[in-house]
Amino acid sequence: KELYAKYKDKGLEIVGIASEGGKHLENSMYNWKKAISEDGLPWLQFLDDQDAEQFSAVKAFNISSFPTKILIDQDGRIIGRYGENDPKFDEKLAALLK
Repeated sequence: KELYAKYKDKGLEIVGIASEGGKHLENSMYNWKKAISEDGLPWLQFLDDQDAEQFSAVKAFNISSFPTKILIDQDGRIIGRYGENDPKFDEKLAALLK
């Protein structure tokens, strides 16, 4: 939330992708919405379990752990992948959005 507040006015967009991993969709959606509300996440959120047969962001972006941070440029190219506490993510973001 800190980085979003710092960079949202400089062009940062965040898309949160969640995956509940095969539980009942109704329960997954409830837990997902509850977590978004409790955590106060203001950016776009996506539940991968919903309509995953048509498109799975987890598969498309080869996400194997959460959180995974993927930087995508304005042309849709992946320019970086980072794990949860990788300090290089903050450095790259700062350089891009200075």
